[in-house]
Amino acid sequence: SVQLVMAALRALGLLARPAVRAPGSASVGCRSAVGYAWPCISRPMSTVVSVDEDMHDVAAHHVPKRTSSEFDGVVVSTKMEKTIVVAVSRFRLIHKYNRRQRYTKKFMAHDEHEECEEGDRVRIRMSRPISRRKRFSLAQVLNKVQKL
Repeated sequence: SVQLVMAALRALGLLARPAVRAPGSASVGCRSAVGYAWPCISRPMSTVVSVDEDMHDVAAHHVPKRTSSEFDGVVVSTKMEKTIVVAVSRFRLIHKYNRRQRYTKKFMAHDEHEECEEGDRVRIRMSRPISRRKRFSLAQVLNKVQKL
């Protein structure tokens, strides 16, 4: 079974022996297993490679996790001018105990029109750095808090 996989990879040109890089080249995703570089894709260092371009010939479990660029959260502070603090709750999977653990992280976001109030449910989006700690901007207000 292992020999068949190795032969198929060698036939596709994804398996190179020996795993030696030429000067001025970069290897993407090389693992040495029994003297082989698996899979070893060599390109000149000046070549820019996108992840999607490279991943079609590598197994699916090697695809890196992509973090989301938008988060939903609750506004916990509006004390600064044109800035809101949003608490985003997410879940982390603990494989050992087969449980989910909730954790909360606070992000500072840019609110240009100062339309948010504490308690509002909002969606924030990654943006260019606006200040030292502000890397998000307000995308939309999902639910306004009801005033009594």
